Amino acid sequence: MNAKRPLWLLPALLVWAAPANAEDAADRCASHAEAGQTSRLAGRLRSAREHFISCASDACPRVVRIDCARWLSEVESEQPTVVVRARDADGQDVSDVRVFVDGEKVAERADGLPIPVDVGERALRFERPGEPAIEQRVIVRSGERGRVVTVVIGQGAGAGRTRTRSTVGPVILGGAGVALAIGGGVLWAVGKGAHDDLESTCAPEGLCATSDVDAARTKLIVGDVLMGAGVLALAGAVYWYLSSGTTQRTAAPWMVPTVRF
Repeated sequence: MNAKRPLWLLPALLVWAAPANAEDAADRCASHAEAGQTSRLAGRLRSAREHFISCASDACPRVVRIDCARWLSEVESEQPTVVVRARDADGQDVSDVRVFVDGEKVAERADGLPIPVDVGERALRFERPGEPAIEQRVIVRSGERGRVVTVVIGQGAGAGRTRTRSTVGPVILGGAGVALAIGGGVLWAVGKGAHDDLESTCAPEGLCATSDVDAARTKLIVGDVLMGAGVLALAGAVYWYLSSGTTQRTAAPWMVPTVRF
């Protein structure tokens, strides 16, 4: 049979346990205060804030609470934050983007809320389902609040759409170029033939009619102009065709996530 503990021992046990519990709580509070200061000096303000919240609670001695509350206020004023603005390739805002800072997930969505980060160089990582992740390094300064990080990630609504070559315009322009070149060549050949005839008949005696000479010269000049225009039209048609080549819109992770203030 188990011996019953005398009832008069209970108050004594409570009196003995109370100082021990208070001493343990004081030790924990002091440890949080010390760890908070260490984290603060190292620039780990998020960790410092958590420690100062713990040692500023009512469970801690008054002198510790006062110091921790003051340090907590100072850390919160120094704590930098970033706001992530995610866009797709069309420039449309998207929110289904997870945000990581130094490998730790700090936000499930890019919802525009400020995200506390530590001071110094931080490695940001952005992940969107079905898209390649994007990483960006930024240097965050003490007290820098609401810094906007704009990242382009993923395809837009028009992604995957193929823009086929436009052939109607180039074909029309090319056809006109061919017609001009042929017409100019024929006219030039006629003018050259007339010029040669004049050279072999009346030119030696200087008896060629001025109208015949002018007509031959005009055909040569107009023929040259038409052939030149035809060549330019053909070149323009080729350029038009090639510049309207098939392209496909894709995500642009190479567009560096920009930081705007």
